[in-house]
This record gives sequence, C-alpha cells and structure tokens, in this order.
Amino acid sequence: MLVFYEILTDDYFFPLWYYIDMSENRQKSWFKVSDALIAAFVVPVVIMLIIYAERGIFPFGNRAYLRTDLYHQYAPFLSEFRHKLNTGGSLFYSWDVGMGVNFAAVYAYYLASPLNWIVALVPRTYVIEFISLQIILKTGLCSLSMTYYLTKHSKNSNFAPALFGIFYGLSGYLAAYSWNIMWLDCIVLFPLIALGAERLVNEKKGILYTVTLGVCILSNYYISIMICIFMVLYVVMLLILKGKQSFGSFAGTVGLFALYSLIAGALAAVVWVPELYALNATASSKNDLGTTVNQYFPMLDEIARHMICVGTEQGLDHWPNVYCGVAVFPLAILFIANRRISLKEKIVYGFMLVLFLASFSLSILSFVWHGLHYPNSLPARQSFMYIWLLLYICFMAIDQLEGNTVKDIAIAALVSIGLVFLLQKTTTDDAFTWYVWFVSLGFIAVYALILYLYRSDKLNVNVVTFILLGLVSIEAAVNMTTTGLSTTSRDQYVKDNEDVRAVVNYVKDDRDFYRFKKMTRKTKNDGAWMNYKSASLFSSMTHADITQLYDQLGCEASTNTYALVGSTPLVDALFDIKYSIYTGTTDNPHVTAVAYSGDTTLYKNEYNLPLGYIVPDNFDELWDRQLNHPAQIQNQLSEVCGADDVLTQVDGFKDGGVYSFTVPEDGLYFAYSDNKATKSIEVTIEDGVKSYTDLERTYFIELGWLKKNTIVDFEAKDKSDLLVHAYKFNYDALGQIVDVLGKSKLQVNTYDDTHIVAGIDVSEAGLLATTIPYDESWTITVDGTKVQPVKVMGGFLGFRLGTGHHDIDFSFYPAGFNLGATASIAALIALLLAIGINVAIKIVKKKKAEKAEKAAEEKAKAEKEPVVIQLRDLVIEDLK
Repeated sequence: MLVFYEILTDDYFFPLWYYIDMSENRQKSWFKVSDALIAAFVVPVVIMLIIYAERGIFPFGNRAYLRTDLYHQYAPFLSEFRHKLNTGGSLFYSWDVGMGVNFAAVYAYYLASPLNWIVALVPRTYVIEFISLQIILKTGLCSLSMTYYLTKHSKNSNFAPALFGIFYGLSGYLAAYSWNIMWLDCIVLFPLIALGAERLVNEKKGILYTVTLGVCILSNYYISIMICIFMVLYVVMLLILKGKQSFGSFAGTVGLFALYSLIAGALAAVVWVPELYALNATASSKNDLGTTVNQYFPMLDEIARHMICVGTEQGLDHWPNVYCGVAVFPLAILFIANRRISLKEKIVYGFMLVLFLASFSLSILSFVWHGLHYPNSLPARQSFMYIWLLLYICFMAIDQLEGNTVKDIAIAALVSIGLVFLLQKTTTDDAFTWYVWFVSLGFIAVYALILYLYRSDKLNVNVVTFILLGLVSIEAAVNMTTTGLSTTSRDQYVKDNEDVRAVVNYVKDDRDFYRFKKMTRKTKNDGAWMNYKSASLFSSMTHADITQLYDQLGCEASTNTYALVGSTPLVDALFDIKYSIYTGTTDNPHVTAVAYSGDTTLYKNEYNLPLGYIVPDNFDELWDRQLNHPAQIQNQLSEVCGADDVLTQVDGFKDGGVYSFTVPEDGLYFAYSDNKATKSIEVTIEDGVKSYTDLERTYFIELGWLKKNTIVDFEAKDKSDLLVHAYKFNYDALGQIVDVLGKSKLQVNTYDDTHIVAGIDVSEAGLLATTIPYDESWTITVDGTKVQPVKVMGGFLGFRLGTGHHDIDFSFYPAGFNLGATASIAALIALLLAIGINVAIKIVKKKKAEKAEKAAEEKAKAEKEPVVIQLRDLVIEDLK
C-alpha cells in the first residue's frame, strides 16, 4: 500500500498545493486552543441533534429518548421532584412512590445533579424534553472537559485534543448509558478531577481536585465510589512517574491527598450520609461476595469491543462498552514504540490498562469496582475511566509523533490490521455483525495513511487537522447512530396523563388519607410521574421488607420493585387503596365509578381500610406469611379474622401443554403459576387472547369478572412445564375481614409530606398497624409521649395502644441528615479557609516578588549612579 502511494506521489502526480506550500511555516497550525475547545463542544452537540432529528425525537417527531431506567425511573422521579419544587413539598418524603419513601434517599441516588433544579422552570408537559436537552448538553460537556484536560498536557498540538475529546464524549460508554442521566455529571467532571489530582501531586495545589470531586460525589455518590477508587490508584501512578523524592515530600503529598479527599467527601455528606442510613433497608444493600472467582470472558474478546458499530451491552452478560474510536489500535502501538515516551510511563500506563481489562473480566474485581456490589445489569460501569486512560495515551502518541518513525507507523498499521483479522476469527459474541470488521479496517487504514503522510512531511498540518476532524466526526456519529439512542413513543408515554390528573383532581376534596391503584400502567412509578399517592415502586431504594410482603401476598415483586400487579381486593383493602384508575370500564362489583375523563375512569373501592387499624398484639404470630403459596397466606389471614377463605381453588385439567378450566359461577377470578421457571403465559378467554410476562416474579394473574361456563385456556409461551391453578374471589369473606380489622380505625385529621396528625378510638387494646413502610426516621408521639415503633406485617410501622381515645403525631426527618449537613458545612468552611490561605500566600509572594524587584531596581540604579557622576565630571573637565 505504501509503495503504491509513493508511485502516485511522484513529482509529476503530486497535487500542486504541496509545492505551493513549501515555505518554512508549512507545518504551522492555524488553530488555537480555543478552537479545539469550541469544536469539542459543538461537534458532539450537532451530531446528537442530527441523530435526534433522524430518530424523530420530539420536537422533530413524536418519539422520545426514554429507555430502560430512564423510562421507568428517572423521568418519573424528576417529575415528582419538579412537582415538589413547584408546590412547596418536602424533599424529605414522598407518598407518591411505593406507599411512601424516603425522598431524600431517592434524590441522592437519582436526582442530585445540580442542573436538575432547573426543572422547576420547565412546564410539566416538557419534562421529557428537559431530559433530552440535558443529554445533548452533557454529551458536549464530556467532550469539552476531556479536551480541556488534554490541552493542559499538549506539547506540540493545539487542535488534536479536540479529536480525542470527541471520542470521549461519543464513546461506546455514552452510546450505552447516555440515557443514564444521573451518571453523566460524573463523566463530565472526571477529566477535571484527574487534572486536579495531578496538580495536587506535582504542585501541592488541591483546590481543583477538592471542588470537582466534591461536586462529583454530590451529583452521584455511586459512580463517585469508582472514581475515588481510581484516584487512589492514579495518585500512586503519579508518585511513581514523579520519581525519587524525599520522604517528607512524599508523606506531604499523601497527607494532602487524604486531607483534600476527606474534604471533598464531606462537602457532599449532606446528600450521602442520609443515603447511607436509608440503604440499610434495601435489598440492594445485601451483598454476597461469594467464595469463587469467575472469569466472564477472555480479555482478548474485550479488546474486540473497541471495533466500531459493536452492539452495546446493558444486560447481564458483563461486556464492557469501551469503544472510543478504532484509531486506538495503531495509536496504542505507536505509544509503545515512541522513543520520546519513557519506559516507566509505558509500564505504568500499560499496567493500568491491563488492570482495567482484568476488572471487566474477573468477578471479584468487578465486585470491588462497583462498591462491593454485583451490578444488576448495566455492566462495567467504571469503563469510562478506562476509555479516558486509553485516549490519553493515544493522545500522547499523537502529540509526540516525532518520537515515531515512518516505519513505526507502517508497522502499527499492519499489526492493527492483523489484530482485526485475528479478533474476527476468535470472537463469538453476537454483538458483532459482519460489517463491523470491514468498517473498522477501513477507518484504521485511513487513519494510518494520514499519519504516514503527515510524518513523511507530505501533508500540511492544517489539511491533516481538517481531514481528521471530518473522519473522527463521521466515525463517532456512525457508531452513536448504530449503537445508541433507541427511542419509544412519546405519544404513548403521555397519552392518558391529563385524563389521569383530571380524575385524581376530582376527589381532591376527600381529605382522608388514601392511595390510588392504576390498572393500566406505563411504569411502576406512574404515581411519581403523574403525582398521585401510589403503592408501586421500581427503584434501587426499594424497601426489602415491603418487597417480601408483596411477594408473599402474590403481588409482583423482585429485588428492586414491588407493585400491585396481581393484587386481590383483599390486598387493596389492607393497603388503603381507596381509588382505582381504569382505562375504560370494569364489571367488578367491589368498585363504583365516581369520575370520568376521556377513556379514563376513576372507581371508588367499597371495601377499604384506613391508613391504620388495630390488630391483636400477636398478629404477626397468628398470621403465618411463610406458607408456600400466596392463596394460602391470604386465606390464613381470613382465618385469623374468623372469616371464610377469600380464594377458592377451581378445578381444571391439563391437556398436553394447555391447562383449562370452566368457570363454575359468575365471579372475579385469579390464576397463579406454581412453576417459577415459567416466565410467560398466554391466556385465552373465549375469543380474547392476552399475554402475561415476568411471571418469575410470582404474581396472581387477574382474569377479571367471568361469566358461568366460560372456558379459560393457559399456555406457556416459553415451553416450560405449565403448572397453573385458578381461584375464585369471595367477596363475603372480604366483607367479614374488613369488619373485623376496621373496628378501630385511624382517623387522619391533617397530613403533608412529612407530618400526619391523627386520632383513634380504641375499643380493644392491641397494635396499631399502619401501612407506612417502616423507617427509623419516623418519630411517633401518642398523647404527647414518644413511642418506639415496631414492624407489623413484616415491614410496616406499628405500635401498641391501650383502650380509649388517642391523639397521634407522625413526623419524618431523614436519619443522618443533621450529621451530613454539619459535615458539609465544616468542609465548606475548611475549603474556604484553604482557598483564603492560598490567596493570602499568593498575595504575600507577589508582594515579596514586587519588593525584591524594586530592591533590585534600586540596587541597579545605585550601581549606575557613580558611573554617571564620573562621566559627568569627565565631561566637565574636558570642557574646561
């Protein structure tokens, strides 16, 4: 290839501009550092806008970039945050999520980016667009911060930093996780944190490091855990690269690093300390290190994921998303071969890259990087730091390209091409389509050719800059287009929003405390999205005990979610579900329509228990929730209350892979799959067919109100062994249970987000069982005396009451908030003192320098004066 090029570039064929531009300034760049910074921000933003337009993302169409957790969690929680800011609600607690949650903890995990506060100014109908705009701007800021970092390390290039900044901002990590808006601030700040660490080690200046790390921890403490781990390793790297120094200097650097790191962590303590308290109640906090170390995949397969257009991984297969431009293949080789880069640098940076690759592949290292936690999907969340490190060493190769010969470039190109062919043979991951290899080869060849021509002094530096900017932009755009930004229908997401708000608003004069159940859901967090009190939740801050209770009662539940999917009228009554929201209408006799808007109907549940009711002292002993089946558990509650069974099994038969039963009499029917391996079932009722998925979460299938002699068929769509039972619901038994538990009802007088004032008349002493999720942050007083709550039903607040009337006050204040706030204030004072001391030292140094300069000038003047006098005297003598 190179020989062929030499023939084409003979004096007779080479373009005329080459000879015109033969001046000695031929290699002088037209570009300034500011040009690189502008390009680094503008190019990713323009690319993202083009992709938005091509995808039809609103306002370019009716699509929305809502995927995975952004669809189910972040958008609803941001809507709830906006609602609180605009209505004066408390940021400590919310009733609109999962029966009641510590909203300070939700804020810390999902919403702590300072930019999210701007949502208060955004109209309610444009919350999705606020998110979309944030993603575009933060993508540009990622590129800008990386470019700024590289400009501080550039020796020979003004514009090359922008090329690597663009690859950082449009990397495979962002293609996979740009929807994860709660992480993006950390990706933006990371290059600045690294720059701050370098200044701390090399210049003993720690302000930049402290401020950027503090804001990073404040924005998202979880990703910041990984950054803090890396910073420890990085400071060790910097100390090794710095070389020999006195013990005092070494100890001083380590001490400053520890001090400034503590200050940075303390700055954000007001957010993460209450979060730490709240995490203890979640299922996610239960970590199991295990006794074995697993290798997820060979490290060579990880390297293959640097190819362009490789499908991103967000599931459970552990693959890291590490694409950051295929130019890294030849540039990494040139870094190794570069004669201007020391062997020590090559060893240190090479070791860190290998450590990262091992961390993606080995389970134990992944566990450590993820804060002593195995991630539930979204693997290798630390890989943005690997991308940053790899891009930096590739930039070093470009910036010091004079350290490589033309032959080095040719070898790097050939080795890179050979490696691609090798990886094509060895890689079996289905994320690779056939064209991945050919497109990658094409870009590698073009990059190598340009470097070869430039190093051979046959291309002008400005021409090379323009060509590379175009190539980098095209490559990054192609990868982002093919692997990122999947969309969903915006119209469907907001379709019933105004109707739901209208029917909820219809009962606003009902001042009792109650919850809503939405039958047709977009997400488990619809209550947060549309701001009504709900009993469903999907969040990493899910109450583990409430999740277990939902599972026991036959409702949908998993590690991070619980929902009223599969709830019977008994469960609705227990959980204070006073109103149900239907799309369309229902024949169920336990509900009465009270409001309509569009296709949405609001029903009032006729069987309803209040927020709290009296149960026997030994209620949790009497009600055995450890039985093997949720139907048995609900019937056992009926027995405790002296009522008949609420769920009666209906006989059916199995014919091959189909289970069928004939409805014996009119009524409300449910079904339950006893085989947890069955994940999907198709139910046929007369001519109607409906599919039910995620049945491994063991919830009742609500079949609805069925007429006598109706035939119902079940078939497992995943070909598992079908094991299904059907049940008829007994309304008479429900009435008996409600009568027994409702003898002494809690009457809520007033309430807001964090405070409930209520009263109750107790006819028979016992436990007041509330349906407020148990949290140590609640303070409860009965008749002015503080009482210690206990867990009732496994996960709710409860406490003993004697007979008679009682006035009860519930107050919520996040545990650890005062401690965190105190630490943050102290850290802020310490930081301001450090800044003040630094400023004072600079002023003193400046004054000393000015004084020394003035003294030097006076001394010089004094030394010159005798000479001038002598010359004057000589002139006078000559005149005489």
